[in-house]
Formats: sequence, structure tokens, C-alpha cells
Amino acid sequence: MEDAQLALRAHFQSCKLSILRADRGRRDILKLGETRWLRYMRSALCKSDCCIRFVVIKEPGEAMIHAWILVCLFMQAQTAQPTVPPEVLTLLQSGVDAENRRDLDQAISEFRQAANLAPSAGVVFFRLGDAYMKKRDYASAIPPLKRAAELSPDSAPVHQLLGYALLTEGYVSEAIPHLTITHEYGALGIAQLQVGQPAEAVTNLQTAAAKSPDDPDLLYYLSRAGAEMSTQSLDKLLQAFPDSARAHQAKGQTLYQAKMYPEAIAEYKKSFAIAPRLARAKARTRGNLRIKFRLGEGGATISRRS
Repeated sequence: MEDAQLALRAHFQSCKLSILRADRGRRDILKLGETRWLRYMRSALCKSDCCIRFVVIKEPGEAMIHAWILVCLFMQAQTAQPTVPPEVLTLLQSGVDAENRRDLDQAISEFRQAANLAPSAGVVFFRLGDAYMKKRDYASAIPPLKRAAELSPDSAPVHQLLGYALLTEGYVSEAIPHLTITHEYGALGIAQLQVGQPAEAVTNLQTAAAKSPDDPDLLYYLSRAGAEMSTQSLDKLLQAFPDSARAHQAKGQTLYQAKMYPEAIAEYKKSFAIAPRLARAKARTRGNLRIKFRLGEGGATISRRS
């Protein structure tokens, strides 16, 4: 164990960067000093027997490979798995090196070989799926990420990538559970909008927009979700209460916004006839055109002026 700690001390900066690549949310790892880093690693060793097998090695030159595997397995909440052959560890590191060189085809090749040799190692399938995602080959990313989710059902990074891959490929309903698990509010809201859940979409998109108020994509989808929710409410009003004063008023407002003024006036008249209390309402001003409504002794009268 002492030799492993010495090896980890020599490579702790490289390992921390590997953690960040494996889980982009753990930027706090970069702030750890050497002492706190070793304490973190010892804590990981105490909590996972399978990790100990990978850290206690004979060749110091392989320290970074094994330390990286340790952290990926521990951080992704891996359950105890069969011993991973040394050649799989080598293939994983070769794949990571290829990714660092931006040679994604080579990285995918290395990860696929590793997956064939270790079909029960969730981290291998996660790395393979992640490489496909970086290549923007989302369809190919789905199978390995699904396998990774089966092997590591509590792994947030796996669910995050799988949710995005499914959403991008149009499997919206399948994506929602994975995005819910990882609290990906923006993507979750977009998915809910696409499956006809605008109210839920508005809630999640507002949460996402609160964290990123200047994100144009979030603002766009939030406005769409709000409009869709309004449309659903209007449709329900017109279907359930088609002859009510509010239904005619809503039709009048819609027609007014479409600049269909005679039709809008006709709908407002119907609304006033049913509910005289609405007759004092004023239409919105558009440009230089203003429409006013008054209720006189002879009924509703409407005047238009520029």
C-alpha cells in the first residue's frame, strides 16, 4: 500500500485531470493539494475492495493507469466486479491517450477492444460511449451507455450521457428518466416540451434559466414551453366552455393579435352580452390603433380610432 501511495503521489496531478475528464462536475478535485489528495485516495481504498486490486501493482510505470481506473470506478459507484485483466487497463489508458490527441477513432478502437475483454466492467462501456459522444455519433453511443447503466445503475455520469444521447436521437420518452436522475433541468425541460408536458417543462426550464440566465437556448425553449402551456389552457377553455364569456373573450384577444379586427369585435360583443362586467375592458394598443369598449343602455358599443 505504501508503494502505491508513493506512485500516486508522483502522478496525483495527472490523476486529478483524469477525474475531471471522467466527471466534469468534480472540478473541486483540482483544488486538492497533495496531502488532501492522498487522504481522498485512502478514503476511496477503504470503501472499495475492487479498487484496492487495481492500485496495488508491481510496475510503478502503470500507477497512473490504475489510479485512474480506481477513481472512475469509485466515483461512478461501481459495484464489485470481476478482476480486470492488465491488458484491459492498458487499452483504457491507450484510449485516453488517443482522446487527448483528439484521435477519437483510435480511442474508440481501444475502448471496443477493452469492452470485448471485460464485458462486465462498466467503466469500459462508459468510456466507449463517451468517446462516441465526443465524436457526435450519438446513435452508436447509446448501446455501450445502456450497458454501462446496467452495470452501474447508480452512476450519474452514465445516466447523464445516456439521457443526452437518447434525447438527441429522438428517443425522448426514454431520455426523461435518465435526465431526471441527474437533475439535468435544461435538457429535461426540452424533453418534456417535446412529449407534450409544457407545465413540467416550464418548471424545469425556469430552474435551468435561473442558473444560466443568459443562455439563449434555454430562453428560447422556455418561451416555447410557456406558449405551449398557454395554448393548452386556451384549448381546454374552448373545448370545455365554448359558449362562455371568457371563451369569446379569449377568441377576441387571439383575433385581435392577428389583426383580424372585425372578427375580434364580433367575439368581444358576444362576450359582453353574456357578461356585461367585461364590457369595460380595454384592448391592448398596437401601433396607433386603439379599440375601446363601453356598455351603454343599448348594449355593447365599440369604437375604433387611430
